[in-house]
Amino acid sequence: MQAQGNDGPGIEIRHRSTGQVLMRWPGSTLAGARLKGARLAGADLSGMDLSGANLFWANLRGADLRGVNLRGADLTGANLAGADLTGAELEAGMLLAANARAVEMQDAHLTSADLSYANCADAHMTDVNLEEASLFRAELAGADLTGACVEHCELTGIHQDRRTRWPQTACGSHAA
Repeated sequence: MQAQGNDGPGIEIRHRSTGQVLMRWPGSTLAGARLKGARLAGADLSGMDLSGANLFWANLRGADLRGVNLRGADLTGANLAGADLTGAELEAGMLLAANARAVEMQDAHLTSADLSYANCADAHMTDVNLEEASLFRAELAGADLTGACVEHCELTGIHQDRRTRWPQTACGSHAA
């Protein structure tokens, strides 16, 4: 993802399938970057450090976010539908009213994250750590939370259906 351009080193963000450059970032890191409303649908951001980044209303539909550090990032209203967040670090992240429909989120860390009003319908959230997270009024119809840790998680007003799968214990496979 590091690219050498006319202005020196920087980061090229490419589409995960076509390789097309979606954005060039002049710095050497995206930590703390202001990417409000960025159009990064299908982007390959795997393994990058986006901690503390402002991705408010960003379009990350279908993006590859595997292993990304989004600790403390603001993804309020972001479109993450169909994105792959496997193993992502989202501790204390803001995902208020985010569209996370059908996301892949296995083994992601969302401790103390705020997913209030988020649409997580049909999301694959197996073995996710949601300890002390808020899912206030979140949409969880068809979501798979098998093995997830939901200990001390705010679940008031969630919407679920018969397809929603829950862990057997409050801390699923995270139990000591």
